[in-house]
Amino acid sequence: MDGPFAGQTAIVTGAGSGLGAAIARALAAAGAHCVLAGRRPSMLADVAEQIAAAGGRATVAATDVSRPEKSNGWPQGHWPCQAASTSW
Repeated sequence: MDGPFAGQTAIVTGAGSGLGAAIARALAAAGAHCVLAGRRPSMLADVAEQIAAAGGRATVAATDVSRPEKSNGWPQGHWPCQAASTSW
């Protein structure tokens, strides 16, 4: 998919529902390959399917970012952090 984020990878935490899912869909529509991180694999898979149906790319990474011991093999130094919302 072409767009301003083409060739980029975005790790989106909480991507299984709500704001996280919406952010993942928007980033994928803008060309990013999205890594969907969250605790509920089936919900992450649903979002990945929605992204794929729209022509985007997504990878599911079931994990609990609040518990580093449950990192499921995230490369050291690349542990995703929860982002804070910013108003412009």
